[in-house]
Amino acid sequence: MKAAVAAEAVGIDPGRERTFRQLGIGADMYRSRRPWVAELLGPCPVYGYQRSFLDAEIDYTNANGRGTRGVMYRWVLESGRFYQAQYPTNWTRVERRFLTVTKDGDVEDITEDLILARWEEMEVRRRWESVDSELTF
Repeated sequence: MKAAVAAEAVGIDPGRERTFRQLGIGADMYRSRRPWVAELLGPCPVYGYQRSFLDAEIDYTNANGRGTRGVMYRWVLESGRFYQAQYPTNWTRVERRFLTVTKDGDVEDITEDLILARWEEMEVRRRWESVDSELTF
C-alpha cells in the first residue's frame, strides 16, 4: 500500500539559493530549511542511518511571490518501510519525525527504538536462516 505525505517549505527563498550556488557557498548553508524525506535502509556507524533520499513533487500553486511560504513538497511512501522526515513548522522551528505506512495506507509516527528493534529482529532472522540453510540431515 502507498500513502502520500506533504510539508510546506517555510522560509525558502529560491533567488537567494541561486545566489549562494553562484558564489560557491556550501549546500548546507541554503538547504537547511528545505523539507526532506528519506527511506531508512539500516544502521550506519557514521551518520546513524543509511538513508535513501526521496525525490519530492514540488507544488508552487499557493506560493507567495518570493516562494517563502506556500510551497508544498510531497512524497509517496510505501508500507513495510521506515522513513525519516524533516521539515520546518514555522520560521524558527524544524520538526524531525520517524514514519511508516500501515497496511491500510495510513501514515503513522513510530519511535526510533521500534525501528532499531525491528532491524535487530530482521538481522537475527537473517542469521538464523543462513545457519539453517547450512544444516543437513
